[in-house]
Amino acid sequence: MSPSTVCVPSLLVAIVLARPQGPEAAPPAAAAPAAIVARPEVTRAEIEAHVRRLASDELGGRKTGTEGAILAARHLADALARCGVQPAGDEGTFLQAVPLVRIRATAVPELSLRARDGAAIVPVHGADFEVSRVAIDGKDLRVLVAASASAIPEKDAPDAAIFLDTGRGTSRRWLEESGHAEGKGFAAVIVAGSGVAGEAKPQAPTGESIDLVGSDERVERPRITIRGPLLERFRRGEIESLSLRTHVLFFPLWLGS
Repeated sequence: MSPSTVCVPSLLVAIVLARPQGPEAAPPAAAAPAAIVARPEVTRAEIEAHVRRLASDELGGRKTGTEGAILAARHLADALARCGVQPAGDEGTFLQAVPLVRIRATAVPELSLRARDGAAIVPVHGADFEVSRVAIDGKDLRVLVAASASAIPEKDAPDAAIFLDTGRGTSRRWLEESGHAEGKGFAAVIVAGSGVAGEAKPQAPTGESIDLVGSDERVERPRITIRGPLLERFRRGEIESLSLRTHVLFFPLWLGS
């Protein structure tokens, strides 16, 4: 039996045991030794050394896009090499360069509405609407209204935002049933939130997300949630058009060897 047939299972056990447990889970205090010797049997010492390294403070949870994630990848690559596993990554290594983007909002989202009577409406972020973290530059979009899946237009309308008079979960089902899964064919999707206004949020949304560069096959459309008294105006078909600026930027982030 080759060392890799028993070494790799022990490494997999260590990865499972070291998986992120959430902010309340504290990592072991002790750090792993610089080198872990691959042995021809699964041992507690070897698994514990891997777990301590992967769950250490230095790796900081191994969140994608961080230095901790890179260190974890290198640790696993070194362990696989010692197990005798053949690499299949870039340039004969166990690692592969991955083009990523970090997605972050830099300012408060802005939504402008035009009523059918010509009146301009400026909703308040948080109180009247919320929007997903997707980049859109403020282009004017006409508003379509659908109170059921059957009312959604069959033809694509890339110059329109579709208002679906239902919540987030049911809206996804309606879009799939109408052949517009995830809002395909529309510039944005608007869904119904609470009938009660929320709390104003004058600061830019916090947090960030990471995605692959060039993932065009799963383009995400902005999803706007309308709440409070403004929701009734959408339901009555009083809103003719909208303009949305999310102030979301993309920052290149390359990970790999």
